[in-house]
Amino acid sequence: MSGIAGYLGAQQEKDVLQAMVRKIAHRGPDAEGFHVEPPVFMGVRRLATIDPRENWLPLYSEDRKLAIAFSGELFDFEATRKKLEERGAKFKTRTDAEVALRLYEAYGANAPVHMRGHFAFAVHDVEKNLVFLARDRLGVEPLYYTTTQSGAFIFASEIKALLEHPSVSVSPDMTMVDAYLALGYCPGPGTMFRGIHALLPGHRIIWNPGLHVMVEPYWRWEDYAKPDPAMKGEADYQERFDALFEESVALYQRGEVPVGAFATGSLESAAILSAMAKNSSDPVHVFSASFGAEHDGVLPVADIAAKLGGVHQAADFQPEYMDSLPELIWSLDAPVADPHIAVFHQLTRAASQKVKIAISGAGANNVFLGYPQHDALLSGHSVPKIFWAMIKELKPVMPLGLIARLLGFPGILGDRSRRRLIDFADTMRTGSLHQQYTCMASLFDSRDRQSLYLAQLSQVIGTIVDQQKEHKEWPSLSGALLAMQNEHLLPDGVLAPLNKLSGLNSLGVRLPLLDHKLFEFMLSVPGRLRRKRGQRKILLANYVEKNLPGITGQPARFERFYGQKPLLGACMGTGPFKDMMDACLSDDSIRRRELFAPEAVKRLVMAAKTGESIPQRQVFSIVALEIWFRIFVDHEKGWLSS
Repeated sequence: MSGIAGYLGAQQEKDVLQAMVRKIAHRGPDAEGFHVEPPVFMGVRRLATIDPRENWLPLYSEDRKLAIAFSGELFDFEATRKKLEERGAKFKTRTDAEVALRLYEAYGANAPVHMRGHFAFAVHDVEKNLVFLARDRLGVEPLYYTTTQSGAFIFASEIKALLEHPSVSVSPDMTMVDAYLALGYCPGPGTMFRGIHALLPGHRIIWNPGLHVMVEPYWRWEDYAKPDPAMKGEADYQERFDALFEESVALYQRGEVPVGAFATGSLESAAILSAMAKNSSDPVHVFSASFGAEHDGVLPVADIAAKLGGVHQAADFQPEYMDSLPELIWSLDAPVADPHIAVFHQLTRAASQKVKIAISGAGANNVFLGYPQHDALLSGHSVPKIFWAMIKELKPVMPLGLIARLLGFPGILGDRSRRRLIDFADTMRTGSLHQQYTCMASLFDSRDRQSLYLAQLSQVIGTIVDQQKEHKEWPSLSGALLAMQNEHLLPDGVLAPLNKLSGLNSLGVRLPLLDHKLFEFMLSVPGRLRRKRGQRKILLANYVEKNLPGITGQPARFERFYGQKPLLGACMGTGPFKDMMDACLSDDSIRRRELFAPEAVKRLVMAAKTGESIPQRQVFSIVALEIWFRIFVDHEKGWLSS
């Protein structure tokens, strides 16, 4: 993990760079270093997972013509180092950061192509008079930037560090507020802050003092979405998946500090625990979240950990832990639509007391199309269109609850859920794939937003959401759906929260299912090996069944999407979140912000209190948005402990 920050251009007081870097000290508590060579000012905070006893920051080439600020990890750095040494490179540390520097020395702007891992870094190339920045292929490590009116270029691992620069002002971007309310996250390259951008995954930037900033891709996952002629049948795909999966877990498990694992009762966590057990004679520390006896019934994490010789620790979540929500929104630089960030915060806090690194199966739902909206959409395409025409004609008497369950539609089916299901039926008859996906996946659909918004937001409604790609060129339905949701949901809706929340507790999280070699292979896998009716994550399920026989005997129970309704219901009824909801959604608060119609918010809160899942998530997202405004825009004291 670690963190980087800097600015290129006009010199500032020396404490500006220090303030930027120390704003993200939680990402790298072990050491800091600064490179100051006007007009280049860069700094780094280090989480020491390799060569932990040495403080080698800042890191330079021997002739000091190159300096690097590196965040992340290269998991094959030892093999890469050996190849570079064979080419004549000489190393003074044992770190992957120096390997990244030597790769730039050898390959220049193509250096990221030769990296296997999660990274964001900046290299000052004195001889070429430029600064080179890059972000990993899938966007596990975040990187943000902005330019000022004076021409300064400012970058950092987290937006809060950018805000320490005196030339950066805070102004909310209303198009991104609308996008957040539609999608539940902010799709890159935009952010909630006007003029601040996320560097897209698989992209690089070249800056020079002539004020030229070039942003371009060095990797495109679309290039790998084609059948592999070497794969002759399902057995070939399974064999290749097993080999790549075990290779990535082994690489990601290496290190000179304690490495544990998160377990969620999912196929991916079972597969990772099984693979990790093969690589170590020592017990693996396994961390999971507990919601109490009411939520037992997912995969028995403790039993699997014991079977594999692991040491299991459950972090019991209570509604009062939701008092951390303002701190979590501060850590994310953005509002959030998922209450489970508070659960994950408790999980990472518990893990950080035992290990410095935790391995997670995050990303599996994106790669294998495992979210409920994927079930709904793919199931919807498996029936004739006349079925959806019948729903439109007979909706007053149709058993919508039964249809919703068949499609995997989660939660209590109230008025909004019923309307969403009817709209979904209409898009299944006449809409595009993008319209169908948006209808099912939206937090607030267009009708919700039209009734909720006042003038500031009404004039930008749909600005971002309606511009999403259709991906018509993809050869299969599952491939097109994979492309559509991975373009933004994976880096911005999944990985950014995971990276920043774990960083808040100075914990590095490694994601072997997002190793780019495994991911590139998965892009070529036929849809029938990702998911088919009644079965999810088929290659993973086969791997788990082979290594943990019998554990997947009840797949519906095994893969249950658990906890969301009880968690939200409990938090809204009592405790700190209820207090935040009362403060943020009061009539005075809503009128003062001038974004939403007060009566529409009142109706939404009343619907949420009935237990209906969609309004509950919508209320949570509006509360989170108001807290974001109060922390970052209003600079209101009292929301954060420091």
